[in-house]
Amino acid sequence: MHVMQDLAGSTFGRWTVIGRAENDKHRSSQWLCGCECGVKRIVRACSLRRGISRSCGCLVSELATKRVGTQSPGWRGGRTKNSNGYILVQAPSHPAATTVGYVPEHRLVMEKIIGRVLFPEENVHHINGVRHDNRPEKMELWTCKQPPGQRVVDLVAWAREIMALYGA
Repeated sequence: MHVMQDLAGSTFGRWTVIGRAENDKHRSSQWLCGCECGVKRIVRACSLRRGISRSCGCLVSELATKRVGTQSPGWRGGRTKNSNGYILVQAPSHPAATTVGYVPEHRLVMEKIIGRVLFPEENVHHINGVRHDNRPEKMELWTCKQPPGQRVVDLVAWAREIMALYGA
């Protein structure tokens, strides 16, 4: 017969074992633990011993808040490359920013050249096909806007709209 070790008073990470859990419906030993932040939970002895459970979750939250932005070991000055090969720059206040605050660098470069934010129907084309090459001479402003259908009257109206928007 296996004798269960008394863990009461032991500390594991931020957990301090208060005593054996009263309602141990599992065959494993479970213990009532108090976290340094004040939360109390029932934790399995093997999770405590193996270091699987080190806190109620406050430790993870605390580490996460300390390791964002400039505090992150992966910080690269607010620049990163996405899986499609485009360079992203941190600009959380930009209207085209992602939920984590990044904007494609080629958009920012083109916006600086033309002196305004790109319209939704505009995009930046990399002339040489190299997505991370954001030199102004390697990019063109393209528009995706086009009229529905191909009637001459629609094409003329569209041409006038483009001329008004982009000039002669």
